[in-house]
Amino acid sequence: MDEQEKELEEILRMFDKAPSPSSERNNQAQMRQNNLQSRQISQKPIDAERTARTSNHTAYKRQPQSSKGRYLSPKRKAAIKRRKRQRAVIVSLFALLIVILIVVLICKGCAGGKKDLSVLQGTWYYDQYTEYEFDGKGNGCMCIDKTNHYEFTYDIDGDTLKVDYALDYVTDCEYTYTVDGDKLTLVGGNGTVEPGKVYELTKQE
Repeated sequence: MDEQEKELEEILRMFDKAPSPSSERNNQAQMRQNNLQSRQISQKPIDAERTARTSNHTAYKRQPQSSKGRYLSPKRKAAIKRRKRQRAVIVSLFALLIVILIVVLICKGCAGGKKDLSVLQGTWYYDQYTEYEFDGKGNGCMCIDKTNHYEFTYDIDGDTLKVDYALDYVTDCEYTYTVDGDKLTLVGGNGTVEPGKVYELTKQE
């Protein structure tokens, strides 16, 4: 076999090995179908992932958050609301108690002061020579023999009568007093001539 025949034989072998046009088209169609299937398979997880991400994002937006950005459970929110309500009630009650206390003290001071001073209002006789006059407003006079008048101001602190004479040479004094109808009992205290001495006075009708 000469060289020409060998070359022809090789060319024919190459033609035998080369794919026919129809088989090549079939191969290309098969490859396209395989690529399409692989895309669809890969697309499904991506779509599922996107759907999950979207739902998670929506759920996250719906979750109530605290001022610090943290999620608050319903129990935690209820506890916070309870504490706020309790705090508001306590503050309101405390303010109300303070107001009531102030009103009671003011009323007691006004009514009590008036009552304490007016309880001695009138003229009280110790004996035929000595009498005490109280105007019920904090002013009075000790009259002896109808001629000697010693004016004073008085105040009452509990059951103590405090007498402050206008004249400097007359000693100011204190008495413990009780009133029973038209009877006034004075017990000598600071500044009196005889501390502890009991003085019985009768009110003039």
